[in-house]
Amino acid sequence: MTATATAADTIFSKTSKGLLEINERAHGLPARMRRALILVDGSRDQAAISAMMPGEEMSRMLGELQSMGFIYNPVQTASRAEKVRVAATTPAPALVAIPVPTPVAITAAPAAMAETLPATATIVELTPAAPALDSALLNQVKVLMIESAQQFLGLMARPLIAEIEAVKDSASLKTAIARWNISLRQSHKAAQHADQYVLAVKTLVGI
Repeated sequence: MTATATAADTIFSKTSKGLLEINERAHGLPARMRRALILVDGSRDQAAISAMMPGEEMSRMLGELQSMGFIYNPVQTASRAEKVRVAATTPAPALVAIPVPTPVAITAAPAAMAETLPATATIVELTPAAPALDSALLNQVKVLMIESAQQFLGLMARPLIAEIEAVKDSASLKTAIARWNISLRQSHKAAQHADQYVLAVKTLVGI
């Protein structure tokens, strides 16, 4: 497929195919294109993504991801949907009213209702459990952290990558993010991009 050029202010979102690639590497995208795919979040435009991946031909790369069905432009999609809506001239079929039977009220005396409960029955108030860390988002965050560490830190990134790979919950993730953030800021090559990478990770995981 031929890649199409994109404007610097174009904003893309991931398709279901794109999410599958991030979570399962189902289509085997090269590391650079997968990193760009991770950074596509529905709010960051091409210029912002380019700043986080210096030296890359981001217009061409995003055009390829779009043509392969990994990302889409919501504005273009909405425009096509509107054209289809306007072009549709066939009236909707008439609705047929279906009579709904009147519900029959069922009442029970308090004493009769009490007989249905065991004498030892107690009322337990349940509180909702705290939501677990979403595994798909966790995987996206770990991939972004690992690949940025490999890009900017080289061989020095091995201990950090091992720590990131071992992350299983929110507590260990926050610890890994802190170490990863410090490592990026200590790298002359990565320091100027550290804030953007950390913001991308925190946006994904919601912390």
